[in-house]
Amino acid sequence: MITTHSIRRIKYRDYHYDEIWLITQTQKYPNPHIKHVPVLAPPQRLFYDYLDWRRKSDWGPDKFRSDYVPRYLQYLHDNKQANELLGFLAKTSEDICLVCYCPNESMCHRSIVAGLLQGFGQQVTTENDMDYSTYFQQYRQSTIGVKKL
Repeated sequence: MITTHSIRRIKYRDYHYDEIWLITQTQKYPNPHIKHVPVLAPPQRLFYDYLDWRRKSDWGPDKFRSDYVPRYLQYLHDNKQANELLGFLAKTSEDICLVCYCPNESMCHRSIVAGLLQGFGQQVTTENDMDYSTYFQQYRQSTIGVKKL
């Protein structure tokens, strides 16, 4: 089973996961309970664009759907190591929690990863019990396909 959370909501003394994966480019505070997995993080250029959109007050659900999601899906498609990890997550029976620093999961790459895994039939528990499988459909129907997964 895969679970997604903001890292702020993880209480290490109470966690019950086999592993916690931090899916960000950097790990602010190393923690022995967390496995840092930067390959599932948004690429640096996309992250910097996101910061710029926020600075310009141009960030919101429309920008997330129109710009962020397609670029992150393209990144996942083009990255062999990311594809291998997604394939592992799609099939694993381990209890893995995917975390990052974003407070709003619905406008975070965690939701996109969750949606891909949901589309592949993996049991995924999200913070808001959302079905994000539309990202899987978008991935399949886009020009980038799912050739590597």
